[in-house]
Amino acid sequence: MQRFIIIGLLAFVILIIASNANNFGPDGSTNSLPAFSPTGIADQHSQYRTWIADAHKRYPYSESEDKMWRVLLCESSARSDAYNASGPYIGLYQYSPATWGGNWNPYRNYSIYNAQAQIYATAAAWQQSHQSWWECYYK
Repeated sequence: MQRFIIIGLLAFVILIIASNANNFGPDGSTNSLPAFSPTGIADQHSQYRTWIADAHKRYPYSESEDKMWRVLLCESSARSDAYNASGPYIGLYQYSPATWGGNWNPYRNYSIYNAQAQIYATAAAWQQSHQSWWECYYK
């Protein structure tokens, strides 16, 4: 009986941690990115472009916002759940888990599947001159 209680409590704790995985800011704080629940693809694309514009202001890089949008479309077809097993590469900009978790990334504490975190992290990467990480950058 005691064993089932412990297993149940452990499962509950894991569930709580998993449900809050995206609610931690880049510094480990509980500052989260604003929530967004798109009602359709057009809304989602519009939101992505808004985040790209804001990320470009926050992390100025020399390329246009349209260039970042084209790389996003090339890498993932604008699917935040895109997965390529050959890396594996995950998300809008197809990060490997090792790259995503690097010290360069101020958003590494967010889920690799978090679209907004991927957009802001990519802007930070481009500001740090890491454009060569994306094959689609050269297309």
